[in-house]
Amino acid sequence: MKKGTFALVIACFIAVLAFVEFKAPIASAATTYTVSIQSEGEPVTKPAFKGYQFTETAYTKDGKEVTLEFLSDKPLQKNCSYKIVVQDNKMVLRATELQSNTHVVSNN
Repeated sequence: MKKGTFALVIACFIAVLAFVEFKAPIASAATTYTVSIQSEGEPVTKPAFKGYQFTETAYTKDGKEVTLEFLSDKPLQKNCSYKIVVQDNKMVLRATELQSNTHVVSNN
């Protein structure tokens, strides 16, 4: 009986975690873009942040081109394409490098 109750509690806990992960308010305060990094990024040091600032041409999930300014705590490799999730405060939540066939070839 105790094992069954414990398993039920664990299952409920996992369900709540999954719900929070997919429906968290932070998800609605962030936008996904595809971006090809063309610059090294400017090093930035602020009281609560140390990382890099980028201003790049990015594309929304609808294919709309936008000029995007964002901050990343990790360096993003020049001439590589990324799928990034950017919060309203311009911070990158997640950066996933896209397949090698999407790399941008620079003429520089």
